[in-house]
Amino acid sequence: MKKAKKYFGFLDEFELFRARKVVNQILSRSDYRYLSYISAREFNLRAVLNTLKLAGFTIRSIVKRRTLVFQFPPPAEEILPIWLAIIFSKSPVAVVHDLDHLRNIVNRGLRLVNDSNGFKMLRKCRLISHNPAMTQYLRSEGFNVVSELMVFDYATNSEDLKKEFYIEVIEPTFVFAGNLSSAKSSFVQELNSDFGEFLLFGKTNSERVASATNYKGVFESDCPPRIVGPCFGLVWDGESIDDLKGVFGEYLKINSPFKVSLYLAMGLPLLVHKTSALSDWVETMDIGVSIHRLQDIPSTISYDLWLRQSRQVHHLRERLTKGNMLASLFVEL
Repeated sequence: MKKAKKYFGFLDEFELFRARKVVNQILSRSDYRYLSYISAREFNLRAVLNTLKLAGFTIRSIVKRRTLVFQFPPPAEEILPIWLAIIFSKSPVAVVHDLDHLRNIVNRGLRLVNDSNGFKMLRKCRLISHNPAMTQYLRSEGFNVVSELMVFDYATNSEDLKKEFYIEVIEPTFVFAGNLSSAKSSFVQELNSDFGEFLLFGKTNSERVASATNYKGVFESDCPPRIVGPCFGLVWDGESIDDLKGVFGEYLKINSPFKVSLYLAMGLPLLVHKTSALSDWVETMDIGVSIHRLQDIPSTISYDLWLRQSRQVHHLRERLTKGNMLASLFVEL
């Protein structure tokens, strides 16, 4: 007899963010049934039809006593179906990706239902948080956090981590991959070779960054470069090389950014700020180093340190790329 599905959810087929794709990929391996749709990205007839389609699926799933699992913040089309599940079924499970109000980002769909930060929705749900710092914040606001992920999976077939993009380094080197815009990561313009060698990957609106010899362009998330030799993944944001300053720098004190999962999948130990949300975990797991300023790199990093920590990263990488981080949490729910 075929086992009944315990959970249900929604899958945007044109989802742009890999972290969300990975969550659905992992959940689909277990007691999870989802309905696919193509998000309209704006309010139009397709958006209305999507909402009705998802609402119908939600009602059928509630009748079959399934529990909704959704990703927060949700696309606009999913908001009504989520509220149907909140009102008529067991408390849904929300996998928290971001708390946009802490980044001064407005979710237009939530604002339309007079819930701009999503708090009305989240108060009715069981939450999967990133880390202890985020959990502390959410519980201080009265939310029911049932588990912590620490870092998102980077689920993929190991064969998909292609090796065409090959970089060999001799001296300790530091990769920074992500949004290189001046609004989010202006600190990169202060980097210099006195701290170490840096390799920058990602989209940028800065001519200075784009023309730098250490800017290496953009790579597909399924095809990160293979870096051979002593290299760390830099987890930093904001306006300064001296501290986590600015909105996006401060956000690292509560957030586990998806670039952490990318670096670990690439086999790279991490370099994080001492006050970041992941600092204690990184040091306890011995998968990286915490520092106060990027100027501290030369006195902190060594080849022997990289060698030891890269071995530790290898064990964690196996769990991340197989999707075991999130899957293990749903066994406990």
